[in-house]
Amino acid sequence: MKKLYEESDIQAIADAIRIKNGESTTYKVSEMPTAIANISAGSVQGPYIEETHDSSGNVTVAKLHGFIKIRPSLYNNCAQLKQIEIPDNITEIGSYAFNNCYNLSLNSLPDTVTEIGDYAFKRCGGIHLTCLPSNLTNIGNYIFDSCTALALISLPAGVTNIGSGAFVDCIHLALTTLPNGIVSIGDSAFRGCHNLALTSLPSGIKQINYSTFNDCLDLALTSLPNGITTISGNAFYNCIALTTICLPNSITTINSSAFYKCTNLTTINVPWAEGEVANAPWGATNATINYNYVEPTTEETT
Repeated sequence: MKKLYEESDIQAIADAIRIKNGESTTYKVSEMPTAIANISAGSVQGPYIEETHDSSGNVTVAKLHGFIKIRPSLYNNCAQLKQIEIPDNITEIGSYAFNNCYNLSLNSLPDTVTEIGDYAFKRCGGIHLTCLPSNLTNIGNYIFDSCTALALISLPAGVTNIGSGAFVDCIHLALTTLPNGIVSIGDSAFRGCHNLALTSLPSGIKQINYSTFNDCLDLALTSLPNGITTISGNAFYNCIALTTICLPNSITTINSSAFYKCTNLTTINVPWAEGEVANAPWGATNATINYNYVEPTTEETT
């Protein structure tokens, strides 16, 4: 049977309705007559989206107009989306907004963004961000999970929280420092970040959560800040660049697998007596533990 219309024609009609109504609604063909009838004469154009689609109807390019917030799940699982143009005044990117858009290429975000929802860019393997918006204070759960091209050189100075799984498997993330104001880093936040090369942690952190630095092959810590009370399971699993580490007196709990497979960790200096903190050697089977350790003063080391 001969087609009475082309898919591209239907798409053009839907786009025209959206532009006129200032919406981002998805329409069925059966809904279009009502939508057209509801367009008021001389209606003022509000926020709208221009889209380009491939022959299968998948959106490949999107240009947002007039938005100040990107709603949650706007392009969730749009695997063929390759390009997005975001307005300069966007303040919020909703949860799952671009989740699993693994063909999306993105080099920057507007500096006006103050909030990015959980899972917003999960599995977006083509985003090449080197910095984040300067007013961002919270990096939520799994925001950049499996963003393998992410190449941040620093985090915004005002960040206080890094959520669970925020940077899982971001293999090109090569941060050497974290903002001083960070007080919380969630489970698996940096798991699989092979090039993460931190030499210190912020002083406000109270615990190292489960698998936080799991498989961070270049992690170069030599001490942990005073104030940390707990080191959870697999916290430093397979951190093979660790060789010597000094633990603070504030620690009360260390999981038995905290340093599991840290094969080059040969020295752990602790200020407490043997037996005061259970589960030694905490997975570091090649390490010698120096109990009642007193860190040398500057005068003693000169």
